[in-house]
Amino acid sequence: MEDMQKLQVAIGSWHQQRLSQHPMSRSISNSMVLDITEMSNGLYSIRYSSTEKNPDATDCTVRKVLAKNVCICAGGIPYVPEWVLETCDAKQLELALDYFNGKNLELKGPRIAVVGFSHSAFSMGHLLQNHHPSSVITYIKQPSSTRTQPRIYFPSTEAANENNYDYENADVDPDTGRVHRFGGLRGDARTFALTKDSYQTSNVLNPDDYDHII
Repeated sequence: MEDMQKLQVAIGSWHQQRLSQHPMSRSISNSMVLDITEMSNGLYSIRYSSTEKNPDATDCTVRKVLAKNVCICAGGIPYVPEWVLETCDAKQLELALDYFNGKNLELKGPRIAVVGFSHSAFSMGHLLQNHHPSSVITYIKQPSSTRTQPRIYFPSTEAANENNYDYENADVDPDTGRVHRFGGLRGDARTFALTKDSYQTSNVLNPDDYDHII
């Protein structure tokens, strides 16, 4: 366990160093989030307890920050579905991570297929829209999917109705009335998903139809 703690400290230090290089980012260590409250103006109030300045202290200071977006990283491992590999050579596939890291920002052509229909896929769409506004984005869904829109978070059913968003009763949280409260798109991915004219969808992947498959 001592070796594990050293490894975690090393990983944490690496992330802190990377974040410190970004002018609008900082990390807060030795802290624990107590609660996150969505306010009426759309911002999020985050209360957290911290011993950041004195990690050996027995008492914690409760602080609060405001945020426009909150991302809860529960972890996940991306993979290429078998049905994609059956229709496309693996060498034709590109990684979204390369685009997010800025390695693949020059496009061979405007026709882009993004495999997936969840948060990372629509974050990819938002990035492409900003860097390559002329790109034509098609989301490739599972062959059995009948969805025309992804799961999008709305603070109320009224907000969903105003956006002509189709949902079912099972999508509405009974306690808060929110639509797709936990699994819906938020942040930039949500903003892009709501601009329906910015993308199209398909259940079929024909590699010859696209300049890039991500």
